[in-house]
Amino acid sequence: MGEYSFWVSGLNVVDQANISRLSRFGWGTEATSKFSRDIGGWFHLAIPTPTQIDNDDRVELRYAFIYVKGEGGYGSEGKARISQVDLWDGPLFLDSYKEGQLKRSYDKQGKEWIEIKLSEKEINFGLVISMLTHFPMALGVKMTFYGAGVRLDE
Repeated sequence: MGEYSFWVSGLNVVDQANISRLSRFGWGTEATSKFSRDIGGWFHLAIPTPTQIDNDDRVELRYAFIYVKGEGGYGSEGKARISQVDLWDGPLFLDSYKEGQLKRSYDKQGKEWIEIKLSEKEINFGLVISMLTHFPMALGVKMTFYGAGVRLDE
């Protein structure tokens, strides 16, 4: 049985609700809220995912990872944060994880590593990680998306 990991840069993030101003860099994307009120919206990252290995062996999703940094704005009482993560296998909904179900850790620069451990989820089409991102009330609140990835078993 093989184990495979795949990662995509945050450069590829998509803002579904068009609630932020996106600034793209070689290392990722900064999403700065366009509004001075509390607002949330969905951001998506498609992960290149093999669906079949060695003829008929389907891959199974074991972990999903997200690497981000939320920052406050001018006069903000909070930082941008991811409050929910949904996983999709192409058009098929796999599962949803609320804020309390997300395992979070932080590095020295305040960047957040979110890890989701999954029960066996067979992948047939390709994986999309959808992140409900909340921007608190203030100008200049931003979320930086550095990347996301998965670990798969065959």
